[in-house]
Amino acid sequence: MHVAARKGNVEAASVLINAGAKVNVYDEHGSSPLHTAAFFNRKQMAQLLIRSGAYLQKKDHSGQTPAEMAAVAGHVELAKYLEGDWRSMAGGMN
Repeated sequence: MHVAARKGNVEAASVLINAGAKVNVYDEHGSSPLHTAAFFNRKQMAQLLIRSGAYLQKKDHSGQTPAEMAAVAGHVELAKYLEGDWRSMAGGMN
């Protein structure tokens, strides 16, 4: 799931999710696929993960949420989305 998130491969992630893969899994850094999508500015992937139940407030081992990771990486629009704008923008982000 992390590889699909890093590459922004929404189709592969969808197949994995439909096959029962969990979206709230963590790598050796405590990062979830949503953290990975945030770091690499994968907006569509973030949307899919959120729709599939990804935890928005889970912190990695460095203490960052996915929104904070997006902000640190310079992805301000995605950071705002992850901080809560997704509720109003859920269908409007490409």
